[in-house]
Amino acid sequence: MSDADWSLHTGSLGTSDVLRGVSTAYGTPNGGDIFAFGFRSVSNNAGVVALSNNQSNFYPIASGKGVSVRGAVKRGTTADDYAIMLYGAMEDKNVTADGYLLGFTEDEDAAHLVLIKGSPSDGILTTSSGILRTSNGTYNRNTWYHFRLDIIAQGWGDTHIQLFENADLATDPVTAPDWQPIAGMSEYIDDQNGVQSGSTPFNGGYAGFAFYTGAIGRTAFVDHVQVARQTT
Repeated sequence: MSDADWSLHTGSLGTSDVLRGVSTAYGTPNGGDIFAFGFRSVSNNAGVVALSNNQSNFYPIASGKGVSVRGAVKRGTTADDYAIMLYGAMEDKNVTADGYLLGFTEDEDAAHLVLIKGSPSDGILTTSSGILRTSNGTYNRNTWYHFRLDIIAQGWGDTHIQLFENADLATDPVTAPDWQPIAGMSEYIDDQNGVQSGSTPFNGGYAGFAFYTGAIGRTAFVDHVQVARQTT
């Protein structure tokens, strides 16, 4: 996908707070091209930059349909106060809208990977409300990881969420991943009555990636982001 395939959500921080764009300076994951997309906060203003795929039938994805979001992500060299995440089934194209978020905790080093039902504007803390799953293992800074978030809408009203990791990115490139379950992050069933999560499930909507920052000098990177919609 090109830059033209992504649109900022309303409420995203401007470039006076977060610089963003592609460069050949960041390195890329195995199988990536020479460019990666980077973020760097240049103020202490807390907030989010969120970008959704804006191609036909994706902006938004039709109600009642799921989505698969896949991408390589890397945290920068600073330890805390920022989070990089993939998201899907976002209810609106606003950074305060809720969806399913998959990202690293911002208050740990090394960080856990968590699945949250909530808004990217709240960041990702180990104490965040809405956490649905937490990885057993942790993930280091300045290292590329490749994840897949599948949000599957069911005809009876539930939403099933399945999470995968490219098990050995050094061996299996982003172009030919070996998707494996993530320890501690088994399938989550968000039931139509909201018994499990406390609210009714999401489907359709917007999908992409986001960067949350709470302080100056925070950096994170994404590459090879793919979005596929459920058609049946």
